[in-house]
Amino acid sequence: MPKGQSGRAWNWPCASSLALIMLLRKFPAWPVLLSCLVSMPVLLLAAVEPNTVAAYLQAAKEAGRKPNRLITQSSPYLLQHAYNPVNWYAWGDEAFQRAKKENKPVFLSIGYSTCHWCHVMAHESFENKKIADYLNKHFIAIKVDREERPDIDSVYMAATRLIHGSGGWPMTVFVDHQRRPFHAATYYPPFTTGQHPGLYEVLEKINLLWRRQPARLDAVAASITASIKQQAEVTRDHERVRKDIQQRAMQQIALLYDDEYGGFSAAPKFPTPGIFAYLNKRAGMDDTAAKTASDMMKTTLDAISRGGMYDQLGGGFHRYSVDAMWRLPHFEKMLYSQALMTQAYLGFYSMRPVARYREMVLETLAFVQREMRSPQGGFYAALDADSERIDQTPAQLAEQSPRQSAGQSPEPQAGVETRNKAEGAYYLWTEAQLKKTLTKPEFDFVRDYFETRPAGNIASDPRGEFAHANLLAIAEDYRDRPLKGSEKALLQSAKVKLGTDRLQRPRPHLDDKIITAWNAMMAVSFVQAANLFAEHRSDFIRQAEKTIDFIFVQLYDHRRGRL
Repeated sequence: MPKGQSGRAWNWPCASSLALIMLLRKFPAWPVLLSCLVSMPVLLLAAVEPNTVAAYLQAAKEAGRKPNRLITQSSPYLLQHAYNPVNWYAWGDEAFQRAKKENKPVFLSIGYSTCHWCHVMAHESFENKKIADYLNKHFIAIKVDREERPDIDSVYMAATRLIHGSGGWPMTVFVDHQRRPFHAATYYPPFTTGQHPGLYEVLEKINLLWRRQPARLDAVAASITASIKQQAEVTRDHERVRKDIQQRAMQQIALLYDDEYGGFSAAPKFPTPGIFAYLNKRAGMDDTAAKTASDMMKTTLDAISRGGMYDQLGGGFHRYSVDAMWRLPHFEKMLYSQALMTQAYLGFYSMRPVARYREMVLETLAFVQREMRSPQGGFYAALDADSERIDQTPAQLAEQSPRQSAGQSPEPQAGVETRNKAEGAYYLWTEAQLKKTLTKPEFDFVRDYFETRPAGNIASDPRGEFAHANLLAIAEDYRDRPLKGSEKALLQSAKVKLGTDRLQRPRPHLDDKIITAWNAMMAVSFVQAANLFAEHRSDFIRQAEKTIDFIFVQLYDHRRGRL
């Protein structure tokens, strides 16, 4: 399963840039700075629009489904599970008191509304009556939105990494009534297949251990809890960082580095903004490590710029790459990815101007303004990886999705889950679709430039999801040479036409939460871009101010002096 990644190196640039904005605007800077430093998102829960929730409730009611306790929650992620047959609780004392009273283990499931594998597990397992019945009989089941409760997510992510060796979402944790974890993993298929344990069989084993060996589970829970507490006891060393520590840091980064495709892990490959920020800083120093740091960054940023990790058509970065080449992405788009990746490219561009990097930053900033800016001024949290399939007739869609009411628009609705969604459907193309949209010269060039094929160009497809689908990633022949004038014209006209055509497709679900820290990070990106691109300076400063104004007006408690 995909591993969660985190980085903290952006905090001080975030703080200094925002301080400048706040001082210029005469705003109290410290609340926004704090949101950067602690990386603790504050949610604007009112972002869940009543009309979309009402539409979801109406569709579920027409389908004759009975809600569970999550129906009273405001989180879009929890509402996506409000009609599961699982007897879910939200996080709180009620669930744990019930677990203690009935002597049952707690099944804790943590995710977020635009998480692809959360959707998969919901469909496969939490809508499965056999699994739901077993959960309801032998466990107390709790759902947590990690974006609503990052504090809970952080604690159990630490436990999951200790137990499982890696972390990700959906996070599946078994805890006792004292909230102590004793087993954890990420995604489970519904039933065991080959070497992959299924959720149902895991539930059976946990229930058996709970009944027959409670002392063993108690000891495991105590040990894991002690380890988490020990990790949390961070001692701060205020002495100057020594050169040997810097050298060891570079040595460790070099060990992680993929010298063929860039990046700092095997597949699945995540951007590492903390490492990017550190390498950009080292690349600007006058020492022997500067060239190494610069070369690592150039290789990595070039590879990302060419692959499907970057949306070649509409701008913006997907969350991570499924393969090591940065070619096939997990198609989710997070606001923080846009902020941190633009900062990585801007940081390198400030030392070594690369025209392609400038183009990507401008496209990404245009994307977030166009598709993630709220009418009130803040930025929304994310766009889902999944969207409605476009290779089916309306009748087929209606047959596969009984919850969809007649006449419903193709726009996705918060909290509504349908079975006809596919990962990446919004971003992928068949050659027939390309031929229909483009002129022959445009199609011929696009076919060569993006290396499209009638059978599709996605080699890694273990689940059979991408038959005949083409991903827009730049072909190797075009990676190291500038385009001719005629080629640029063909590519530009093709992008305009394909972009217009794509806008007619059903859009990915928009997670319309507004998260303070992510908005602050986005404001920093606009400020940094304004400093580098003089012709866009006034517009980018205006965009940063608009974001800070929103935080100040909507998220700052003037009476109490805090966010």
